[in-house]
Amino acid sequence: MILQGLPSQNVCSTRGRRTTRGALFPAPTSPRGWNLELRFGPYRPDVDSEFADRGQDARPFEQLFSSSRRLMMQLELDRQLSHRAGTWSVGLGAGYYRASAAALSGDLKARSGDETALRLIPLSAALVYRADGLRQRWGSPVVPYAKLGLDCTLWHASDTSQANVDGRTFGWHTAAGVAIDLSPLDPEAARAMDRESGVNQTAVFLEVARYSLDGFGSGAALHVGDTTWFAGLMLEL
Repeated sequence: MILQGLPSQNVCSTRGRRTTRGALFPAPTSPRGWNLELRFGPYRPDVDSEFADRGQDARPFEQLFSSSRRLMMQLELDRQLSHRAGTWSVGLGAGYYRASAAALSGDLKARSGDETALRLIPLSAALVYRADGLRQRWGSPVVPYAKLGLDCTLWHASDTSQANVDGRTFGWHTAAGVAIDLSPLDPEAARAMDRESGVNQTAVFLEVARYSLDGFGSGAALHVGDTTWFAGLMLEL
């Protein structure tokens, strides 16, 4: 009888929690320790920037592959270290990118019957901060985050009429973005997923990233960085 007189937004449920704004978010029951991201974004390595910096007119990448961006796919796994004022993690990532086109003939104008390609496999290690105290304390579905890391990109240049060339370029990257928790769409399903598989949170994210991959300013390194954006799916385990 006493509970019937209380405002409905102040009633707590044992199967979740209500914020002061009345939104229902499932309270995680399994341990939090990892974040797994599947990432996709448009990418164009800035190979030509090396020539532009020297004041040269040559633009070999654009001439061969055009100025269009192609798909970069990445997978990142973060290990949570601390939950003070948010979540601090260290992460390892790997990706894949490939651009291919018909090779140029000797006059560098007409296309030949051969194929030329550039493949990138970016490897990274990063420090990650997620302001998920907003979610844990206030029930906000939107969680901003930031990353800073070191990179080594393995590259492979091939041409069916010539010998292949392999190399690696070192550098760094930084990123900032927001993750949007999907739990409020179906709190019961989120709780069931947590109980059955240990997935505390499923979220989509969007981030802007700067990859400075030029051998830390080395004139001998192939420039393969870019400023771009990524979107994808994140699971907290």
